[in-house]
Amino acid sequence: MLDPPLFANQVEMHPLLQQADLLADAQAHDHWLVAFCPLAQGAVFDVPEVREVADRHGVSPARVSLAWLLSKDNVAVIPKASSLDHLRDNLAAANLDLDEADLARIDSIDRERRIIDREYAPWNR
Repeated sequence: MLDPPLFANQVEMHPLLQQADLLADAQAHDHWLVAFCPLAQGAVFDVPEVREVADRHGVSPARVSLAWLLSKDNVAVIPKASSLDHLRDNLAAANLDLDEADLARIDSIDRERRIIDREYAPWNR
């Protein structure tokens, strides 16, 4: 019996942990990345590149971060919302069109900040 094909891989993914290798693999093998912790527990709110794009569009850094993730092929997001206003802002990210300059600005963030870091995770072995 063959193993069923992978449909989705749930990973921490946000502007501070962009997961470029996992994204390339997902796109090459036609499965999805499901981005958990997509706002890095609020850490993306203070990232200058994200704030610049948010200010330019007159929206929140949360909306920009989610729209950036949604702009990627084969990526879905599962943000947490602590209020109805946050839920509305999260949903509005689907309608925010970031241009190539916006995307490139966020893509240029050269940091790897993992928020969820379990001792048993393979990268800690």
